[in-house]
Amino acid sequence: MEIADFATFNIAIVVLAVGRWLNQRFAVLRQYNIPEPVSSGLLVCLLLALVHAVSGLEINFNLDTRDFLLLYFFATIGLNADVKTLLLGGRPLLLLVGLTVAFMVLQNITGVGVASLLGISPLKGLLGGRCRCWGGMAQRSPGRRGSPGITASTTPWRSPSPAPPWVWCWPR
Repeated sequence: MEIADFATFNIAIVVLAVGRWLNQRFAVLRQYNIPEPVSSGLLVCLLLALVHAVSGLEINFNLDTRDFLLLYFFATIGLNADVKTLLLGGRPLLLLVGLTVAFMVLQNITGVGVASLLGISPLKGLLGGRCRCWGGMAQRSPGRRGSPGITASTTPWRSPSPAPPWVWCWPR
């Protein structure tokens, strides 16, 4: 049984409200800083497991709305970033950004290197590197299993005119 996206969205709102109630009611959840979505999500998982164990009914939720809302969520985080705020972070933030960029490059070098050692196309090796995490929305991340960005007809090593890695790894 699959629950439609609008119903899934409304159920999620109720589940979040239940999580807030649970965290207010039980001090142990507050004491260990358990987020409200985690406490209520665990409860929902247990209930769905019980329903499945008793009746054999498998309940699935349509997550298309989640992916759409994640795009808005991450866009609003990006709207809040500016150079002035970054400069306020000072030297520690510059060090963190430098290390992050260095490790991103190292991830790509490692992915291409391991792929080359195994006799696999280096372009495929990029999927094991930083490219795996690009894409904004999880659904469009090129390394995600079943992603529309990685198919037999769109991968550059199988297409007549290969695209550079920064094109085929970028969100579509």
